[in-house]
Amino acid sequence: LYSLKPNLKVVSKSYNKDFLIFDYQLNKINKSNGLKYVFIGDSSLGNGIDAFYFERYTNIKSSNFALSDIYGLSGQYNLLKKIISKNKQTLDKVFLITSIYFPLTDHEDEAFFITSNNFKDFLYSKSKLKFIKYIYQYSIKSFLVEYKFEENKYNLFFNETIFKDYIKQSEKHNLEAKKISNDIDFSKKIFYLNKMIELCEKHNVKLIKMYGPLYINKPKEINTYLHENNKIFEIVKKKNFIKYDEVIRFEEYQLGDQLTHIKPEYKIDITKKYIDFLNSKNLL
Repeated sequence: LYSLKPNLKVVSKSYNKDFLIFDYQLNKINKSNGLKYVFIGDSSLGNGIDAFYFERYTNIKSSNFALSDIYGLSGQYNLLKKIISKNKQTLDKVFLITSIYFPLTDHEDEAFFITSNNFKDFLYSKSKLKFIKYIYQYSIKSFLVEYKFEENKYNLFFNETIFKDYIKQSEKHNLEAKKISNDIDFSKKIFYLNKMIELCEKHNVKLIKMYGPLYINKPKEINTYLHENNKIFEIVKKKNFIKYDEVIRFEEYQLGDQLTHIKPEYKIDITKKYIDFLNSKNLL
């Protein structure tokens, strides 16, 4: 069943924005070569850093492969394997940029299956039983999406969804801070973060963890969210893994559809702030 690639069939033919952005980034990776810096992470990165401007300003060949928070660290790990495979001769630094809310979602097992490359990935999954379960689930889903798929309709969906190299922001604004759950399995996240670090170490690549931009007035209890992040990122101590705790904030007039999303017209302004920050840390 897995040889039929049910995960990729669902990803490439579903009218689902989270699947669409993964398929979009996969196509970018397949066309990539000679990249020196890459950005991976969640929607705070997708809305926050303009890789075209970053490359033009720094003269460093770069790309932004942001997904959404449902992909967790397991999805980022599988994505990173693809990126390194296409750019192994040139890749120098990987910037993992996520919002302060990133640890609050728990989809690691499913995200790992969705983003898996081949059946050998089964051996690297945290939960082998769930990987097998998703093979059956996604095999059924793949038949359903195939049945409903219309190429013209899908192309329209794509053109209406992708904007400025990421998912178009919603017209409905959600400006509430995410609630902290007590049920998150941090061991899974640490497991896949260690896999990412080992992969980068193997290919002599630095992995740098940073926070995505955040609205200046919320949340008031930011230290509580930083503490949740530290349950993952503070535990791992490796020489090729660097973590920065600074959070770049933006003003109300720059606020998009979420507290971690910049309005598209201010994407370059925030990119400049990240360039200044990276310069201050001698990372450019």
